[in-house]
Amino acid sequence: MRNYGLLSSMGLAAIAVGGLWWSQNRSLNAEEHLLFSKLDAALVHEPPRAVDVIEAFDLPDECREENCYFRDQNFGGLGVERGNLRHGPENLILVLEGFDNKCIRSDRVRSYYHTSEPTPSCFDAVCWYTEAQHSWGILTFEVEEPNSLCVSSAVINSNPEHRPRS
Repeated sequence: MRNYGLLSSMGLAAIAVGGLWWSQNRSLNAEEHLLFSKLDAALVHEPPRAVDVIEAFDLPDECREENCYFRDQNFGGLGVERGNLRHGPENLILVLEGFDNKCIRSDRVRSYYHTSEPTPSCFDAVCWYTEAQHSWGILTFEVEEPNSLCVSSAVINSNPEHRPRS
């Protein structure tokens, strides 16, 4: 009987851990799911390619040949106040700012992309970012303050200065 009780306790613990993992990683709201799926599609290659970003976010064809800037863009139900794609042969920067009064929860960003705790990024400490370092560069999300519930921007940056030093 002791083994049955131990197995039962272990089973309950496994269910609890699984439930916690599920709630933290898979319980995304519609906007989070949309943004994360578009970011994942944009990051399908290492380093990220402009063509993948353009296709993932359905940006205009003009973005293929030159840098592009946009305002009040809707990406399949996720509104973005402003953004831009700047790219060259070896690097790109995609900036998406202001998620149309939708909350992309910072804890979901951290658990999904394994980003760091927020750190100040501006000299006067008014900018806070949580970031995930990759071999190709960084994926960052801005928060208004270290304990903000929501992120306010997403940035893919593959410029060489954001790549780890070998």
